[in-house]
Amino acid sequence: LVAVALADFHRLPVPEVCQGEPMLWRTIDKMMEVVRNKPELVPEGMPGLDTIDAAIGEARAALERHCPKVVLGHGDFKPSNVIRDGRRVTLIDFELGGPNYRGFDLMKVFRTALPASEDCLRHFLRTYARQAGEDGAASEEVLEGLVVETRRFEPLTWLEAAVFFLTLPLFKASESQRWRDLAVDRWNKFEETKHLLAKRPAENGCRREPGP
Repeated sequence: LVAVALADFHRLPVPEVCQGEPMLWRTIDKMMEVVRNKPELVPEGMPGLDTIDAAIGEARAALERHCPKVVLGHGDFKPSNVIRDGRRVTLIDFELGGPNYRGFDLMKVFRTALPASEDCLRHFLRTYARQAGEDGAASEEVLEGLVVETRRFEPLTWLEAAVFFLTLPLFKASESQRWRDLAVDRWNKFEETKHLLAKRPAENGCRREPGP
């Protein structure tokens, strides 16, 4: 049911007022602007601002080589933003909603500090593909492609979280050490998984698929 609700949301047109580059980069850019104005926010255990900026640029370039599909994205699609009442599913908290990569939403709901169930991921993605009207949605080839696309976004979910936690001491200073520790942890997880972005695109090249 959750996969169906997300697929239905992704099929909606992007409102004119939200048009522009994917929200992932808008959000990271805004948060990094905060950090650049307060470089002391970068804790020990993380590299300097120039290195962080370079990593963001490299990650974006690596991702764009795959021409990932952009849709009307939720932007913060985690379990706490899904309400289920019987067979009714409601998505909440659209603060980061707008044009975004579908793979970012798909990965974020499964990306946790603990190992995720591969079977659950595949079942979710198969249901999503069918509801989204993917050509050949029932085929293993389509499913495998969606699994690869989704996992490619794991490092970006960690990167976005690392930058987010860098800014939090400004807004919740009483827990500053917690936010610093989380920023370092998420940065390290980004470093551990960024190789997923470096995998070569399909041999036949990649073509940007238009969103809704």
